[in-house]
Amino acid sequence: MIIKHPLEVPVVVKKLSNYQQINKKLLKYFNEVSAEKVAVGEGYSLDNKTWMEDSFYKLDWKEATDFNRPWVKYFLSFFKNELVEIKNELYYEECHLKEIWFQQYKEHNGHSWHTHGENFTGVYYVELSKQSPKTQIVNPFDGHTVYELDIEEGDIVVFPSFTLHRAPILNNNIKKTIISFNINLLNGIPDIDLRLSQPVLKTKLNRLKDKFLGKEKKLKSIRLKYENEIKTS
Repeated sequence: MIIKHPLEVPVVVKKLSNYQQINKKLLKYFNEVSAEKVAVGEGYSLDNKTWMEDSFYKLDWKEATDFNRPWVKYFLSFFKNELVEIKNELYYEECHLKEIWFQQYKEHNGHSWHTHGENFTGVYYVELSKQSPKTQIVNPFDGHTVYELDIEEGDIVVFPSFTLHRAPILNNNIKKTIISFNINLLNGIPDIDLRLSQPVLKTKLNRLKDKFLGKEKKLKSIRLKYENEIKTS
């Protein structure tokens, strides 16, 4: 006998600061970069074993672990701080960015139901008109209730990677552009533990202050590194 206990699944939506200017430059990168195109009916092989009936105007998924791509380096200069806020909101100490890539859709392109690796995945919406279909996710408890995310350009969405989701087929020729990413959030701390750990944290900071007595700037840089570090691996 299997018993299912319902738990809330977090779906975090956050607006990227200054997204209009950032998106404009990202689209310029994407227009100039050489990337894959998957025509309607051609299908897409993920690992030479899995074949998906998806199509894309443009994508660079096969380079997802290359963090030296120019557009990635540009985007991460803004995106890292956003990830820090999200991982804090979800009560995790560490955030490891594992993969990041872009996908563009035009008429008849779409991405069928799928899940991701790592423990959390996300989407950033670079180009999303009001006529474009929004990301849909399936309730993992009942396996059939579908939710359409209330999102718009400039939004970052993060949710558990086991959650089944899709990008419905685009039925117009208005281009849709997204950045997808997979992250590992590690060392989760329940909210009650965060409150209880404040005296411990204060003690640690006081020890640092004693160690670097008279060097407050040095102390500040250590704290910022601890709080804001996002690792790519």
